[in-house]
Amino acid sequence: MAQGNNSIELSARIKDWIVQSQRYHVPVLSCFLTEEEQAQLKSMCRNDLVRLYGGCDAAIRQRAAFLYDEDDYVDFGIICLRAPVLKRFNDVTHRDLLGALMSLGLDRSRFGDCFIQDGYLVAYVDEEIADYVKRNISSVRKMPVQFEQCDPIEPVRRTEMMKVNVSSLRIDCVVAALANVSRTVAAEMIAQKRVSIDHKLVEETKKLCNNGNTISISGKGRFIVGKTTGTTRKDRMIVEVEKFV
Repeated sequence: MAQGNNSIELSARIKDWIVQSQRYHVPVLSCFLTEEEQAQLKSMCRNDLVRLYGGCDAAIRQRAAFLYDEDDYVDFGIICLRAPVLKRFNDVTHRDLLGALMSLGLDRSRFGDCFIQDGYLVAYVDEEIADYVKRNISSVRKMPVQFEQCDPIEPVRRTEMMKVNVSSLRIDCVVAALANVSRTVAAEMIAQKRVSIDHKLVEETKKLCNNGNTISISGKGRFIVGKTTGTTRKDRMIVEVEKFV
């Protein structure tokens, strides 16, 4: 489905969740939302009547609770599951884990963050499917697994610092440097809706980036723009960037 249609569909769902909460005077939960979806939600709703949580403080994918009253108690209905990684399968990847979850035939929005950390596969899931996941996933890329419920595990976000040289802070220039492509290709990536700033899709190549902006480039990664530290001999700006790895 096209991105524009996705946005319209999400807007309709958000309005429906709000109506349900106000009509029945109870908190109403969304599915797990991406950061882009969360940004759209925040642009539509009063902050005091919406709460976001993904099972732990550092979660990226989060569920929204639409409140009738700002003092409402909310159970977000999120379960953390884990399974140990066997030593002979220590090359299992996040893609393998996500692939096993998606093989169940459930929508991606039923799952929150999933990652591998400290020798465990970790997945946050909607509590309604937790038992189903435990019963039906017995292997991840041929590695035998048995998921069990556990206390929330905070993911460790790893980053590395880098510097890029850009002629300006226009988004097409910055994307070209981060993705190691030409400005023409960078402009095409923007036109293909593969680039977002602070979780909002970029529509114009001339949009400027600022210190602290988070830039996401589909297929290339996520970056936080830092300060400009100087210029090169050709008067190109040297910009610090933090890259998620």
